[in-house]
Parts: sequence; C-alpha cells; structure tokens
Amino acid sequence: LAAYANALAADAALRVLLAAVVALVPALASSSWFGLALLLAILIAHGWVIALTRRTGAPVTPPRRRAATAAVAGLLGAGIFSQVLLNVGPLLIQAFATAIGAAGAFQATFNVARIPLFLLVPLQSLLVPAFVRLLAEGESRDARRFLGRIALLIAGLAVLAALAGLLLGPWAIELVFGAGGALPGPLV
Repeated sequence: LAAYANALAADAALRVLLAAVVALVPALASSSWFGLALLLAILIAHGWVIALTRRTGAPVTPPRRRAATAAVAGLLGAGIFSQVLLNVGPLLIQAFATAIGAAGAFQATFNVARIPLFLLVPLQSLLVPAFVRLLAEGESRDARRFLGRIALLIAGLAVLAALAGLLLGPWAIELVFGAGGALPGPLV
C-alpha cells in the first residue's frame, strides 16, 4: 500500500512538474509536448512498480476466463458511461441553449465543479484494499460499518461542496475563466 501511495504521489508531482516545464519553455508550448509530459510522468511514476513486481517473480494465479471477461466488461461499460456522462453536457447545452455563450459558461462551471472529483477519486483505490481485507477475513459486520462511515463522510463532503459551489462557485469560475463566464450560484 505504501508503494502504491508513493507511486500516486510521484505521478501527481511529476505531472505538475513536467507540465510546468512545457509551459515555461516557449519551444515546447504545444499540446503534443503536454501529452508527452503526461505520458512520461506516468511511465516514470509507475514503471518502477511494474519492474519491481516482475523482478520479485511473485506467483500470479490467472483468473478464470469467464470471471475476467465479466470483470473487464463491467469496467469497460462503467468507463464508457462515465465518459458519456462527463462529456455530453456541453453538447446538449450547445444543441438546446438559446443564449449565446451558454455552452462555454456551462463548460467553465463544469470544469470547476469537477475539481473535488480529481482530488477524491484516487482515494477509492486506497479504500478498496481495506474493504476487501475485511470481507476476505469474514468480517462482514465491520465491512458494513466501514462502508457506512465512508458513506457518511461522502455525504458530509457533498453538502460542504454544494455550499461552497453556491457561495464561492461563481467567484472561482470568474477568477479562473474571466468575468461573465459563470453560471448563477445555484447552478454551480
């Protein structure tokens, strides 16, 4: 778990560092260089974990084909639906909005509103091992209690995020994207 946490921290730090290098060096200021910086950050941060795992030669029992296919299909479906959910908003706004600039205001608002997701989604991978361990040890009562605490924490954070969006959302959007780019507070 510590190696995984270190890889995530290194990944985040390298992404920021390499993106800053690309942004500060005028000859590199293009989307291709930003993409390459992202790829390099991932390879550097996670490559050593893969190499270390292969070097130790720990035996791996391959999953049964049907179970692996079902798991991959579920993950693929969830990934596709997540992408549709994340990207369909601006298309619908553009198609149905009557005000000029509504799609841009929505996209600016949407980008700022997703910031908590970028911060909290990686925590899932830190919680899953603890949950799986409880289930594997037959501690279903403790697993339910663990999930209940996590659900309460998420609900509390959602309430705080909604209040922050209502009170600070338009200001944050205008700070990042300029004046006139924000939707009204209740929509943030």
